[in-house]
Amino acid sequence: MKLSLLIVLFATSFSSFASLCLKTEDVIFSCPTKNGKFISVCLGSGIPVQYLFGVIDKIELTLPKSKDDKVSYNSIMYSGGGGGYVRFKAGVMEYIVHSTMGKGFDRAGVIVQKGGKKIAEVICKTSTDVNLSMLEKLKIEKEEFGIDPTI
Repeated sequence: MKLSLLIVLFATSFSSFASLCLKTEDVIFSCPTKNGKFISVCLGSGIPVQYLFGVIDKIELTLPKSKDDKVSYNSIMYSGGGGGYVRFKAGVMEYIVHSTMGKGFDRAGVIVQKGGKKIAEVICKTSTDVNLSMLEKLKIEKEEFGIDPTI
């Protein structure tokens, strides 16, 4: 009985740290990074989709910040694999949360671009998928062509 209770307590505490999303939000994407931070894309009621980066006690970046910020998404298809991404654009900055897999590779994370040029990439510690089906129900721009942001 005590062992079962410990397992339940451990699972409950772990699940609360598996994402930066609130318990009332749906998780579109979430993963721990190699530096101990989290990348999360959450679907809530106030702001439909938001990007969060940081740790539970200190979220370093939340997007969108203003009504001028843009959110778009698409899937990526190619021989032997595919994936998806959600792009958050704030001025000249873009944060592209992605998950791609194919023969010999499986990666996820966020690519940071400034003026269309890659300036950083944060890789997830574990593989995860972008749940695009939740975004398809919303009035979020689906990009015309699914361009692999990892290239």
